[in-house]
Amino acid sequence: MYRHGDKIYGPFSGLEMQDRYSSFQPNVLVKKSEDPEFEPLGQFVRRIANTREPFLVPQIGIAHRPFSSEKLVSAKTKEEEEEEELERQISEMEEAEAEREKQEAKIHAKRAGAKAEYEKNRKMEADENVRKLREAEREMERLEDEREKNRAENGLRKRQEPSAFTLQMISPSVRVDSPIIFENILPTTTVKQVKAKFRDAIPSKPEDELQRLVHRGRILARETETMLDIFGEEAVTTKSSPVKRCVLISNVLSLVTQRLRRLFI
Repeated sequence: MYRHGDKIYGPFSGLEMQDRYSSFQPNVLVKKSEDPEFEPLGQFVRRIANTREPFLVPQIGIAHRPFSSEKLVSAKTKEEEEEEELERQISEMEEAEAEREKQEAKIHAKRAGAKAEYEKNRKMEADENVRKLREAEREMERLEDEREKNRAENGLRKRQEPSAFTLQMISPSVRVDSPIIFENILPTTTVKQVKAKFRDAIPSKPEDELQRLVHRGRILARETETMLDIFGEEAVTTKSSPVKRCVLISNVLSLVTQRLRRLFI
């Protein structure tokens, strides 16, 4: 029998109580006819030590009516259905949990892939920036080296570039007004070119073979000889004021005294 509030229901057979067992709450008060007091269903089940069929367990020394085979089969069938339903629900829950875990794994994989792609792109971008920076640095170094090279070449060219000078020519001939001065003569000017300048400067226009150029007692017979060869590199490459060089000139009609005078202006 069992009690609900102040009302007592029963007595029922063990099979009938077993039929009602699934609808009982754990705190419902139950007892067997031979028990002196009601007790909570949970405590009763623990005492019987059978959670599946607590009301079908015969107690020692207590006579019981024989069970109806039909009701027993019905009770077992119902319990089996309930167990199957419970197993089905558990299986569905497990499947749902597995599907949830599967979806979470997919989401996690997508997030990991997106993060890896982001890190890859960021690394590629950083590498590209570093490459461009290094190229810019190399280009700046190249330009700086080129500027330094140009400065050095310009400085060397300025140091080595012969400066123009003034050439003063003196002739003992009475038909020539001495001295004859030629401005801005380059050190690369040859003896032949000086003779041409001298020919153009006087009215008699003497031919080259009639001219004799003398410097420091030496006749300048080789017409391809330059002023640089004659006066020397140090003299013509100086950065001081252009120098007037004196060269004696004669022709076959006059005898010349060979001397050279250097004047600075």
